[in-house]
Amino acid sequence: MEIIKKKDFVEIKFTGYSNGNVFDSNIEEDLKKIDSKAKPKETIVIVGEGMVVNGLDNALEGKEIGKDYEINVPAK
Repeated sequence: MEIIKKKDFVEIKFTGYSNGNVFDSNIEEDLKKIDSKAKPKETIVIVGEGMVVNGLDNALEGKEIGKDYEINVPAK
């Protein structure tokens, strides 16, 4: 079991929702809900470096690699 640590490079697959609607994704079937012609892109972040919003960045640390997680990030 590999655990994500600060400064690790990780690829994330995600779909962002606001008020129940998809606003961003790199998963093809979810991305199609926004734009039928959009193509997903690989998303690699360095954990703890502020490459994504703070709530997501903080939530990545300590997660097990290869597992699916639902992370709720409040608007604040």
